Amino acid sequence: MRFAWLVARRYLRSPYKPAVLRLVTMFSVIGIAAGVATLVIALSMNTGFRRTIQDRLLGVSAHVNLTRPGAEGIADYRALGERLRHVDDVRSVFSGHLSDSAAFRKRPCAGRRDKGV
Repeated sequence: MRFAWLVARRYLRSPYKPAVLRLVTMFSVIGIAAGVATLVIALSMNTGFRRTIQDRLLGVSAHVNLTRPGAEGIADYRALGERLRHVDDVRSVFSGHLSDSAAFRKRPCAGRRDKGV
């Protein structure tokens, strides 16, 4: 890195070069520093935004969903919920409603899944 400092000192402090060259060099260094700082700030904001979105999306969705094959659902869901509450490392138990539906408009129907707590 000694050579880089030598070149920088030559162009920034040289008494034989015109002042315009020193000024242009200084503006170039400041411009590059500002661009790098902007890039670092933008990347750090993007990383923080992504982490926040992931936390919010994962916080809404359950980690485990218990379902029964078919359309009947679980008949004794309250008793099952009480048994699951006493399992170690279980924070909370909620019953919910999950159903498939179709949305019609001018085009053919589009499938959708409704979820309720």
